[in-house]
Amino acid sequence: MRALGALACLALLATATASGAQSASGHGLSMYGDLKYGAGFTHFAYANPRAPKGGEVRLAAIGTFDTLNPFVLRGVAAAGVGETFDTLMAGSADEPFLEGWMALAALAEATERLHLATLVTAVGYRNPALLVKMATTLDLISGGRAILGLGAGWTRAEFETYGYGKPSDFPRPGVRLAQLREVIQIAKALWADRRATYEGQHFSVRDAVLEPKPLQQPRPRVLVGGEGEQVTLRIMAQEADMANFFTPGPQAFARKLEVLRGHCQAVGRDVQELEVSVLDYLLLAPTAALAEEKWQRRGGRTRGGYRGLMGSPDQVVAQVRAYEGAGAQAIFLMVHNADAESRELLAREVMPASL
Repeated sequence: MRALGALACLALLATATASGAQSASGHGLSMYGDLKYGAGFTHFAYANPRAPKGGEVRLAAIGTFDTLNPFVLRGVAAAGVGETFDTLMAGSADEPFLEGWMALAALAEATERLHLATLVTAVGYRNPALLVKMATTLDLISGGRAILGLGAGWTRAEFETYGYGKPSDFPRPGVRLAQLREVIQIAKALWADRRATYEGQHFSVRDAVLEPKPLQQPRPRVLVGGEGEQVTLRIMAQEADMANFFTPGPQAFARKLEVLRGHCQAVGRDVQELEVSVLDYLLLAPTAALAEEKWQRRGGRTRGGYRGLMGSPDQVVAQVRAYEGAGAQAIFLMVHNADAESRELLAREVMPASL
């Protein structure tokens, strides 16, 4: 799902205590138990972001999948959780989309507690200083709820289709990863310095002013999404506050976390300083047989044989707990936009079972 433009998952991290009161975390997010939840909608529907939020769950964070066009949030009132996808190309060629950062700005005005994040913005589609100014503006207008979610990007078709260069101009992976590191370092310099100067191989700023500074102190958190074990995870260890993996199941997640732990040790950092999350698909039905039928109707797609979080509520609770046992601190769930049943079962039966 991560595309060059910036997959920004409008991800609602949500939780509550047994009585329904919001429980605090170190970053002001509420939780069900120890695991934060987010849910996503992968088909676009224009919706009023001021729609009343359901009482089943108290929301803590929203993010958007950011490339230049997103799938936008719908169904918040039904389940109390949601995501948007922001990508240039997703679904069919004529799939309608909104731009993710603009959608986040609107949601900042329409919400009070939700943290706003991209899962993830690929660094190749926006000037780094402009992107940092956008994230800072979002932090200011949201009252300090922005998270800068970044990735290297990978979708050549988007790069070519939307005029970012000729096919031969698409950067090779090593270049895109170097650009990712430089954008993070530019962001930190702009947030910290009165006048920032940074000279990188790919990007630079000279005597650049970013005022006003973000509300969050010392700065907004930086989330890096990706799976590359040699370079991407090393960048997470060196530069990120949050890490997100799109892995096919808990075992694969545990493998990535172990590699990340090794990179953290190599740079003298405790992996517990990072909030590590996973992005996965969700399909729920009242029984396993009905979930199987729904999955077949949706095309029966897998990732290397892995179906995602799928089954009855009890089965999905067990799968979620497996992720938690593997070390996941948050789980972002992508739900088909037309699948109100999965959202309702998630809010009503799966999330409370984590208490």
